[in-house]
Amino acid sequence: LAQGVTGTLPNANFSGGKIGQVLQVSTKTHTTTNSTSYVDCTNMSLNITPTATSSKILAIANFAGLFAGGTDLDAIRLRIVRDSTEIGKLNNVLYKTNDDEILTCVPLTSLDSPSSSSQLTYKLQMESRLSNDVQINADGGSDTSLTLMEVLA
Repeated sequence: LAQGVTGTLPNANFSGGKIGQVLQVSTKTHTTTNSTSYVDCTNMSLNITPTATSSKILAIANFAGLFAGGTDLDAIRLRIVRDSTEIGKLNNVLYKTNDDEILTCVPLTSLDSPSSSSQLTYKLQMESRLSNDVQINADGGSDTSLTLMEVLA
C-alpha cells in the first residue's frame, strides 16, 4: 500500500455497471433424474425483463445437496439456460471411482448478454452422465438457488 499519499481525488463519473434489479428463487425440493438429456430442476425457473437491450444478466446458481449414486464413473452435469440457450455449464460433478457421495454446494456463475428487453426465462437443469440416479437437494436440508442481477450498461 502507498504511504504518505495526499491530495484530492477528482469526482469520478462512472457510467454502467449499476445493478438494475435483483431476483431470486430457492427451493429445498428434491429433484432426481437418470436421464442423459438435460431436465429442469424442480421449482428452479425465474423470469426477468431487462430494462434495455444493452443490459447484461448476471446469473448465479448454487446447486445444493448433490448426489451421484449407481456405478463407478458416474457424475452429474449441471447448467443454466436462458430460454433454450445454454449460458453456463459444469460437466462431471462428483465424477468418481468410489462410493456414493453427497456434495454440499456447487456454485455456477455466468454473465449473459441477451440483447433483449423482452421477458427472459432462466432455469437450472441437470442430467446424469451414465443413466444412473443423480439428485439435487438430496440431503433434505440445503437450498438450491438461482439469483439474477440485471447489470445496466
